[in-house]
Amino acid sequence: AIQFDTRLGELGGQRMLKRGVGDDRDEDRYYTGWEAWLPELWKVMGLPQMPLTKEAPAPCYRVDVSGSGKPPISDDDIVPPGAAKLTLLHNSLLVPEKYDRDIRHYEFKIEGTPVSYKTGDSLAVWPRNPLDKVEEFCKEMGFDPTQNLRVLPMEGARNWCPQELSVRQVFSHVLDIFGKPNRKFFETLSFFAKDEGDKKALQGIVENSAEGQALYRDLTHDFAHHADVFKKFKSARPPIEQLLNMIPVLKPRSYSIASSPLMHPDKIQLCVVLVDWTVESTQELRLGEATGYMRQQKPGTTMMCAVRQSAIVLPKDPIKPVIMAGMGTGLAPWRAVTQERICQHRQGKKVGPCHLFFGARYNAEYLYRDEFEGYVKEGVLTMHTAFSREQARKIYVQHKIVEAGAAVHECMLKQEGHFYVCGSARQVPEDIYTAMKEVMMANERVNEDEAEAILSNLKMEADILSKRGPKPCDSGGRPAVKAGLHEWPLAKILSGFSQSNHSSIPEDLVVQ
Repeated sequence: AIQFDTRLGELGGQRMLKRGVGDDRDEDRYYTGWEAWLPELWKVMGLPQMPLTKEAPAPCYRVDVSGSGKPPISDDDIVPPGAAKLTLLHNSLLVPEKYDRDIRHYEFKIEGTPVSYKTGDSLAVWPRNPLDKVEEFCKEMGFDPTQNLRVLPMEGARNWCPQELSVRQVFSHVLDIFGKPNRKFFETLSFFAKDEGDKKALQGIVENSAEGQALYRDLTHDFAHHADVFKKFKSARPPIEQLLNMIPVLKPRSYSIASSPLMHPDKIQLCVVLVDWTVESTQELRLGEATGYMRQQKPGTTMMCAVRQSAIVLPKDPIKPVIMAGMGTGLAPWRAVTQERICQHRQGKKVGPCHLFFGARYNAEYLYRDEFEGYVKEGVLTMHTAFSREQARKIYVQHKIVEAGAAVHECMLKQEGHFYVCGSARQVPEDIYTAMKEVMMANERVNEDEAEAILSNLKMEADILSKRGPKPCDSGGRPAVKAGLHEWPLAKILSGFSQSNHSSIPEDLVVQ
């Protein structure tokens, strides 16, 4: 879309209004961007707004109360489509207690399950809403959480749901009540508002009036979720059969697997940072839905997970060098790649150079330090660390790449190595590209334009490769995010974005 827009401008096209952009990784994919942009198009074209629907849609589910008491299905038997039950074996901090970032190591048992994985894959984890928040939500909505229900989907039903479950389970295991609402939600909710002020405000959001725009901005600024909206509009109380279609189901979040099946064939390990933020208007601390849920789980807990294919393409020949750059928990997939190379080395195979550039704020965030230092002693790994705030002058991964420029150049251009990047900072790929350009200029003895031409040619070859490989997975189900994962096989720069819930607040927008 951006390229089309740019090209139309180059051809002399006159802009009618600002380009609309949607994000396929958002909660409701690109529709939020479309719905926000469309009313502006009608205005510019002098066309009337699409009229609001006059009445609530017919329910797409039949819901019958079947008594109360013990739920007809256990929590562990509520399995989302595509998920498998995995037992959590380990949940431990990788940083000091009370550190300002909560970074954890998780370990799941896959022995005896149909789950398997490859180095570079990611693990999707389905969160569940916290019971205390669910109880609070049910009280706010006037629902009895102990009631048992029979649910029958009818024409138009879009969400999966067990046929029998309790009210509590609907809101703890199925519906994403702490997720971001889209405009369609506000439109449907307006039909159930008994107070005229509530109805007018909700319709204003849908009609994109000045007041509606301001209200929607305020809600968005506070990362308001469905439960927040119900608190604000207390006269709007749809029945459960309507909520089952109004609110999306809980979505999984994907995390790069931090282990290799060669070293850990019976386990999957993750390295995950807790997402948290403060709501500006209330100063309430909130947690990312998935990372907050995972932090609370104890060993022995059953969790719903699925392995997702990665965009990472490892060299088929282990003699080919690998150079990896990871920032923060962006280290996770490179731990897996390093373990792969270590196991190959221990099996007597000849492996090529393995360089890992790791960046963090402080030494305290040097994740898996003892393990990596052990790999260095085995002669397989060369470690380059950049702790930006440990000295007056900030040092980042890109500086370390330039410092090691001769080795990087040798591995990449002379030995056809592969270069990978993963991390949460949006600017990181551009900064590393600049560092790679400096490496080319210094070691190929070329000017900036020539260095860019070298990298450009490599990237063109990579684009062809990327079309053959699997699509990047997201963070939540969303392909990740604002974190980047790029592979540059140097005579082939393959670039693409992959998971990581390693970004800031909006990434785990589902909140608690």
